[in-house]
Amino acid sequence: MTSESEALDAAPAQDSLRVLKGCGAARLRVLDEAGISRVIDLLTAFPLRHRVLPGVSTPEDCHPGELVTLQGVVAGVSRRSGRRRGTGHLRVELRLDCGDVVLLDFFNQGYLHNAMKLGERMRVSGVLRQDAQWQLTPIHFLMGEAARRDDEIIVSDYRIPAGIKKGHYRALVTHALDHGLAGLEDSLPGSLAKGRGLMPLVEALREVHCPRSAAALRSALRRLSYNTFLCAALQVRAEVGSSTATAAVIPRDDAREESCAAALPFPLTTGQAAALEDALQDMASPTPMRRLVQGDVGCGKTAVAALAVLNAAAAGHQCAFLAPTEVLARQVLGL
Repeated sequence: MTSESEALDAAPAQDSLRVLKGCGAARLRVLDEAGISRVIDLLTAFPLRHRVLPGVSTPEDCHPGELVTLQGVVAGVSRRSGRRRGTGHLRVELRLDCGDVVLLDFFNQGYLHNAMKLGERMRVSGVLRQDAQWQLTPIHFLMGEAARRDDEIIVSDYRIPAGIKKGHYRALVTHALDHGLAGLEDSLPGSLAKGRGLMPLVEALREVHCPRSAAALRSALRRLSYNTFLCAALQVRAEVGSSTATAAVIPRDDAREESCAAALPFPLTTGQAAALEDALQDMASPTPMRRLVQGDVGCGKTAVAALAVLNAAAAGHQCAFLAPTEVLARQVLGL
């Protein structure tokens, strides 16, 4: 059982970024300085956040200052060059399906000039404003057939290294997904993933970068979070196995354990008794105990922990019981 990073250790995920389209020497150097040199590094550089862009509307249905999505065809393109190549101000006239024309201002993005073809379909999202006519500064756009969808779109925002344009970085991520996920095997046994309702790893990696829906994104984040937790647990297990540290041994004592259990105003359930038995067995060993008691709210986790502490104290050891809330602290103290 491995983490997603370990699962990606096989080629082609380990390939250099130079195999990706559009990743020349200059971009390789910038990405390498940011710690991204292989396809796997790009795949596991997850987005900082995701933004939901609204479905398509018309200016008449919106208000200035509102985030909107518009759809139409490119009716005009003009460019004012900047001091550096590819910079400058690009203005696009977008003729909407309703007949209105909206001016799109791409500041410092003159390099997009060749992507804007007269008569081509365009979908664009940004904050709407109105001067002499409707205007918008795009934060996201699609061209051609991809621009015909009219529903919500979820976009990923990344921590992009200085020296790389946002659009170029997104394109590299797309190429990395197509290259690095080909033939990738899941890191979890199928039965385990199915039993826990977890999305396959390949699908989760694709969804976290290019979400199809909010529900799919939640499933992807849940799967990747599970792998992160599992990897941490396996690391702790490995450290415990190789550690020379020892803990105070608290020998089992039936009389002491029965006396501690009698302090509760109720008998333990079968599950509570089994969890306490596991803890007491660990405490009777010189190996430091690292145990997580998992269960629903109100199932008695606090009672199990309290009895373990009480047994240690009754055996002459000092103990600390940390409660994350005042309510829980009062329950433990019986107040």
